[in-house]
Amino acid sequence: MPRPKKKTSPSETSRKNVLKNIENKVSSIQKVVAKIKTDFQESLPNTSLNPPSPSTPTDPPLPQTTSELPPPHEFQEIASVIVISLPMAAMPMRIPDFLNNLSTNTLPTYFLYSLLAAGYRIKRSSPDSQIVQQEAAYAETASKLLKQATTRSDPYYIWSCILLSVYYSGICKPFTSFEHVGNAINVAKLLKYHQLDLPTNKNLFRNLSGEQKEFRRRIWWSCYVSASSILSVSAIPKLIDNKDCFVNLPSNDFYWKYGGPIQNCSKQLKSLNVASLKVNNAIPLQKSFYFFSLKAHILSTTVSDFLTTRWNKKNKSDSETSNKIHSFITQLEQIKTQVNDVFQPSSTQAFSYSDTEALIINDHLKTLHSTQLLYTKALLNFIKVSLLQSELVFVDSRNVSPESIRSVKSELIQTALAQAGLFQWASDTIPIMLWESETATWIFTSAMALLNARLLKDHHLIDSINSSYTILVQSLRSTQKYYDFSHLYMQYLVYIITAIKNKNDSDLNLSSNPNSKFAISTQDFQPWIVPIYSSFQKFTCCNDSNFFGIKNSTNK
Repeated sequence: MPRPKKKTSPSETSRKNVLKNIENKVSSIQKVVAKIKTDFQESLPNTSLNPPSPSTPTDPPLPQTTSELPPPHEFQEIASVIVISLPMAAMPMRIPDFLNNLSTNTLPTYFLYSLLAAGYRIKRSSPDSQIVQQEAAYAETASKLLKQATTRSDPYYIWSCILLSVYYSGICKPFTSFEHVGNAINVAKLLKYHQLDLPTNKNLFRNLSGEQKEFRRRIWWSCYVSASSILSVSAIPKLIDNKDCFVNLPSNDFYWKYGGPIQNCSKQLKSLNVASLKVNNAIPLQKSFYFFSLKAHILSTTVSDFLTTRWNKKNKSDSETSNKIHSFITQLEQIKTQVNDVFQPSSTQAFSYSDTEALIINDHLKTLHSTQLLYTKALLNFIKVSLLQSELVFVDSRNVSPESIRSVKSELIQTALAQAGLFQWASDTIPIMLWESETATWIFTSAMALLNARLLKDHHLIDSINSSYTILVQSLRSTQKYYDFSHLYMQYLVYIITAIKNKNDSDLNLSSNPNSKFAISTQDFQPWIVPIYSSFQKFTCCNDSNFFGIKNSTNK
């Protein structure tokens, strides 16, 4: 007798529909860009944004045969880079253990292929290089091997799903990315990883050593961040409820990455291994990076969930919503203050090593410190920009004071300027290869905010606004070499620029416009174009449904 098919829950169906529609949007947005390309070139002659190709990069043709696994030294190179460039997906990575297990051939093959799919991009010389086909082949093989796995209880199975999710997200395949994240979370929950530190589960994990528990703890948090990242860009129902999580935050980050017995490694890794305990104790940042970044992601998850449902009819009163926004901002500023206290300029003193070792250690610490600074501060700026943009959405039932809106606009500009300053510093300090994939989303959000501000020609910060916008666009463009979805963000900027031009061509003027009471400049006479939800991709039937300010009119 055939087994009955398992019913799909409404929330799961909703998530899949949203993500599938997002993939369709990648196709539909091409038509929009093709139509407006000529108008765009004439619309804002001073903009630094050159129109991108009207075609979003598609999956390259797969090689006829899957590439063989590369030699161990390439795995060592990839592992050394992704712990910096993909800090959340590589959170469980302990390089000495990884290399030792690699030498004894005790790692699951599907994990090795998944690692290559996510990390091989460091070898890209251009967006259309042969390396792209290599990545696709590795991902295809990893996916097949995961389906053939006889057990899903191995923590490497969960980690492999997260790494594949990173790969598919980077090539504009959000539905496939979501499937892998959902699979990872489902398995992790079945294994009770989300309740790893719940006292009542003590006996469940009693046979695990401290390091084995920490490994699973980090795998869980990688799952959490992946779900949080999807939520922030797609407005899907959340996969993880914070109240269900009982997992301590990771600790001793630098020692976890580089400490422990190690053999047959590069000179750099050997020096870092020797330094791991001293560095971890001497520099608080290296001990607590994940503590701060995960606190920011937990807040980001809560904020995204709130913004996605903010305009539901069941929404609470304006005063309750205002209190919640204030609470979010307060929490954000508290984290930022803590981060600023820890993210002091990294020490360049080398703890009494030889000159050669000191150079290796200090150069690596500088890079690690810089990438962690960029990640944490850019994420916090992104959360704040998202909250402030939501405050500029008007619905019929909403009452808000003009003074409040003017204050929000000014604060939004300041936050976007700060984000631009951060990425200007990053462009001068950190190789683009080491920028985390999420930075493209964070850049785009601030660039969108400054697009509105660029119309305020008489604003006292207009020069900074224009130069900062240029910085953000250049930063976004530079990520296209490593992340295909950056092309989509560039196309969205084209779409918004054209929408702004069309609005600005109207015969409205400030003196006769009902928006004048919200103006922060004499030329601020149009509603600002901002995402209505936590994401600008909630609906795909038409782009206008995702933005306030394109066809909407402000309350009079």
